[in-house]
Amino acid sequence: MLMNQTNLLRSIYIIMLIIVALCACTLSDEWDESATIVADKVMVFNGIPQGNGWGDDLVYQATDSTEGVYTMGAPWLGGIPLVDIWSEQGGVALFNISDQHELFTVQLIVEDSGAVTIEAQGGSNIVKYTHQGDYYEALREFALQMQKRGIATQSAPDWAFDPVWETYGFEETWTPLIVKEMLPLFKELGIRSITLDSGWYGRGTDDWDALAGDFPVNPDVIGTESDLIDLIETFHDEGFKVKVWWTPGVAESGTNLFASHPDWFYSKVTPSWGNSKDTGDWYLDPSLEEVRQWNINIVKRFMSYGVDGFKQDDVYEIISDDPDIHLQYSALFKDIYTMAASINPDFVINTCNCGIAQNFHHFPGENQLITSDPVGPLQFRRRAKYLHGLNINGAAVLGDHIELVEGDVGSDEIRNPAFYDKISDADFASVVALGMVLETKFTQDPGDRYRKWFALYSDYRFYDMEWINTSFFSWKPVETYLLSNGVNLYFSFFTQNEGTYTGSVELSNLIPGSTYSVYDIVNDKILEPFVAASSNEQYDISFTGCLVVEVKAQE
Repeated sequence: MLMNQTNLLRSIYIIMLIIVALCACTLSDEWDESATIVADKVMVFNGIPQGNGWGDDLVYQATDSTEGVYTMGAPWLGGIPLVDIWSEQGGVALFNISDQHELFTVQLIVEDSGAVTIEAQGGSNIVKYTHQGDYYEALREFALQMQKRGIATQSAPDWAFDPVWETYGFEETWTPLIVKEMLPLFKELGIRSITLDSGWYGRGTDDWDALAGDFPVNPDVIGTESDLIDLIETFHDEGFKVKVWWTPGVAESGTNLFASHPDWFYSKVTPSWGNSKDTGDWYLDPSLEEVRQWNINIVKRFMSYGVDGFKQDDVYEIISDDPDIHLQYSALFKDIYTMAASINPDFVINTCNCGIAQNFHHFPGENQLITSDPVGPLQFRRRAKYLHGLNINGAAVLGDHIELVEGDVGSDEIRNPAFYDKISDADFASVVALGMVLETKFTQDPGDRYRKWFALYSDYRFYDMEWINTSFFSWKPVETYLLSNGVNLYFSFFTQNEGTYTGSVELSNLIPGSTYSVYDIVNDKILEPFVAASSNEQYDISFTGCLVVEVKAQE
């Protein structure tokens, strides 16, 4: 996500909130489906973008301040048509399993009696789903039902799980020489994938003009198309895969594309950034065959450079009251994947609906899902769970760059050597130990903690493990996550605000009567063994921030 566009993004969210409020006023008072939980404390997963959008949590405790009406679809910017509420006794979700992105409205009501109600209307196929556990269970059921309708993630090749470095730490001021000089450091850390982020196309550096739509190779950063091909070949020769950043489906009004084909643009919508200036991105009309062919030709052109994957950014939902337009807009992303995979079956694509819930109807065009600009380690973990729940066919789950655990960091921070000392073990564990791909954008040698975690990433391959869900409740002092490699169990525990916890944690999925060893993999420390009297055992421990343990049955 580009720093200089963030304020514009937040502005359009406010504008869209007004539109949503107006739309909500026109809705019938009759709700198509409802569900209620009565409990002292209730959690909510809301897949519908809300508030001012950027950085909002999708998971929160239900309170008076969180009740309201939330709408997605025609007047909104994407997301997942699912809202789930749960307590320690179980939960219930409402979701829409239409094959297109429809107007879908949910009302959340929190009563003094402890009753929390969700009501839904607008979707053509609303399902009420009761479950044990938390929102992971509802999302997995939703994903399985959507898979039957042909809407699901694509499977990822092995290299999609390689650690990634992005040029974006330098924003648009990076150069090929800067990247080449860092290659030995990448190899030392085990990084095998490079993303050429914003700046490789367009013109300028400090005063960068993206020229989205024309996508010319930036003469001030790269030089010519031949120079870009040579650069990618150099990276390939050094053993690296290369992704490039771009913005599909939109173009700037100051481009040759806009001047030559003004009829290709969808006239019923505002620009994606909510303004009419030349810097605003305007949606191409996905219903036009000419636009579809243009999209395919762009993909072919980029792949002729030798790239191995795409990072598709600044992607939201076309704003239209025509449901068919939404279906065709989603098809544009599937077209990109289909064309790329036909040329290179190992091609990797992630699509970032920046800062908000990812648009589920774009998933058929992706094989590397992304946490999308989380603003802290807790948000990394919450988004990891929802993406793992939706991941049916073996896509990779990308953690986004680890430096985002410090929030929306800028170049002044990330170019300060002291910045990297702020990235804690808990920050890394929130990505690595939860089975996500480790991505970074450091601009210099980041130090020993990075080395330790890149080594743990390579040694343990958490991303290959099975996710075994454990329920999340924000009021509990410790969060628990569990993965398994089929032999050993890997528990990750996190305290609130990285404080210290002394007490018991629950170890589950044990074999009664077995003796287990316990190893703290972060601090390289053997802990006390135990004998499991049942499948769930309380284990006494003291730790600060995070604890990641390997629990292994002894023969």
